Amino acid sequence: METDRANTRIPVLWQCFFPVLCALLCIACQSGKQKESDPEIQALVRTGAICKDKGRPDSSLLCSLTLLQKLDPQEESNYGLIANQHNNAGDIFYNANMMEQALEQYQQAIAYGRKLGVKDEESRARRGVWRCYASQGSSAGDFVIARAIPLIPDISSRQEVAALHNNLTGYYLFNNHLDKAFEANSTAIRLCTDSIHQFQNYSVRSQLFIRTGQLDSAWVYASLASRSPDIYTRATALYRLSSIAEENRCAKANHSPDLASLWKTYSQAIDSVYQAREADSLQSILHRQQISHVQKEVEKDKRILIGILVTLLVTSMPAFVLWKRWQNKKIRQEQNEQRDFITKQFLLEEWTAARKQGAENFQRTSLSREIATALKQNATLNLQERTRLKNELIRNFNTIPHLLSNQLSASEEDVFLYCLSAAGFGTKECAACRCVTESAIRMQRKRLNDKIRKLFNGQDGKQIGKVLI
Repeated sequence: METDRANTRIPVLWQCFFPVLCALLCIACQSGKQKESDPEIQALVRTGAICKDKGRPDSSLLCSLTLLQKLDPQEESNYGLIANQHNNAGDIFYNANMMEQALEQYQQAIAYGRKLGVKDEESRARRGVWRCYASQGSSAGDFVIARAIPLIPDISSRQEVAALHNNLTGYYLFNNHLDKAFEANSTAIRLCTDSIHQFQNYSVRSQLFIRTGQLDSAWVYASLASRSPDIYTRATALYRLSSIAEENRCAKANHSPDLASLWKTYSQAIDSVYQAREADSLQSILHRQQISHVQKEVEKDKRILIGILVTLLVTSMPAFVLWKRWQNKKIRQEQNEQRDFITKQFLLEEWTAARKQGAENFQRTSLSREIATALKQNATLNLQERTRLKNELIRNFNTIPHLLSNQLSASEEDVFLYCLSAAGFGTKECAACRCVTESAIRMQRKRLNDKIRKLFNGQDGKQIGKVLI
């Protein structure tokens, strides 16, 4: 969208003489994609890191975007740096609350990170996708971060493993798996070497203790987190301390500062949060202004070159105008088709993996064996048994119900049938489990499969077949 708007500002003459100008520029200077080892690339990497450390996300983003333009995406040695720069850009967009742009960067980072033997960048990108969706109250990113768990043995950075467990704590907490959440949080605390992130781990642990009603322990960890230099972490911790004190159940709270003092401290912290958010907003504006300034400077240089060429090429103007318009339209169409294809391919791969894992999980349950025995005896399940079976399937397939609901607007009964079929039940068995006729099962299956084929239209037929029922 932003590229299209920029193109509309390019003078008509530039569109007319773009091919000729490109030829002249190629003669005047060496062009082409560069490798990761080039001095210019290394200088941009260092500059981006320095800008990030100094709290200048606008300049850091410009460095990342420039690097991505210069690096050859077909050169295997560039994959690591490309994935890293997509992740850096994704983090900057996420912090500026620009979720759509952040998701696009993280998905590109996953695509390149998958090609690497070391999985640090892929893990980081999967965490980013999950955080984008979780910040909006959506569970659509759950299956993405769940796929990061098998990557842990291939992650080289101790801090990345700690960060992954920190996000997994939130993932388990949102899905009400408190035992796993405590385990992931303990691992994050044990591995973390950064004090800023350690305070965040303490804050999350206080939330876990509040969920389990252990207010004494929650008070201890919220007190630790309230010492964080990060204003967001400190404000959250102070709010929890105030809430615990107001409950008046925690023994330590009885010896803490009075409730009015806690609320005053929290109010001061939250005011600082609002100020920080205003500062973030200004940084985002500065970022857009800086990019706009760079574009204007480039366009100014283009107009100077155009002025030199205009008298020589004026007779060919109409033909170039028509050619350029046709070319721009074709390029935009191809870019949109490629972006849609990559997104659907990404979703199809995640869906296939989630279905396979769900089937394996269900086959290991005692209920699967009980149902198989009952069906061999030509039994029909009663309401209580159907409810129990449905809940067990949804629990084991985990992300499949979210995918069906979000992508296909599937009903609860559609989800039940899909999980039954994916778990290995045939038409006759599905009919017995749902107390309907086999004909009804066939019709419902056909409707679901038609929706799935329509969703993944244009993808590999064999791959689509893996998610049909």
